[in-house]
Amino acid sequence: MNLTELTLTDLKKEYKDSRIPYAKLLLTEEWHLKRNEIVLRDENKCQNCQKKGDKKLNPRDKYYYRLPTKNEIEKAKLTKFHISEDTYIRAAIPAGILIKRPTSLHVHHKIYYLNEYPWESLDDELITLCKQCHTLIHTHNKIKVYNDRYQREDLNMILCVRCNGTGFLDQFEYYFDGICFLCLGHRYINLINDTQKY
Repeated sequence: MNLTELTLTDLKKEYKDSRIPYAKLLLTEEWHLKRNEIVLRDENKCQNCQKKGDKKLNPRDKYYYRLPTKNEIEKAKLTKFHISEDTYIRAAIPAGILIKRPTSLHVHHKIYYLNEYPWESLDDELITLCKQCHTLIHTHNKIKVYNDRYQREDLNMILCVRCNGTGFLDQFEYYFDGICFLCLGHRYINLINDTQKY
């Protein structure tokens, strides 16, 4: 994530009269505020498997770290390294321990509204899930898509086969923020050439 948050105003300038990709909307300050509110409500844990989410000690860090335990600090204090015949140095006390497989939390939309922004969903339409549970839900369940909250006819949208309707490819997070190359972050094949505004 960039140090300066993207806003809806920025995206409206960039996309002018075309539909803003859903994946881009999830990078905005507006979504981050709503997402954080839901994760906090759900006590920073997946509501399916109950795993606690890992946080970055510094938002600018690329990797996730956790604070060292008391035992790890004590062990570091006792560890000495032999440098030469009569010289030893003590191990540094770690400021953070690298988490090899962090639990990242996602906020899942139980229902999608095509003509609303992601942060306009009601709180009870959103749930905190870990990445694995979120992927499973999208793999095994069809999430209903409506034009808006007043028109309750399911639009039977066709999920993108590459990203399975998430709009993201995690393995390509380093390039174009991981936005899917096939659907361009729109999540549904039907929306790839759609120029309708939100």
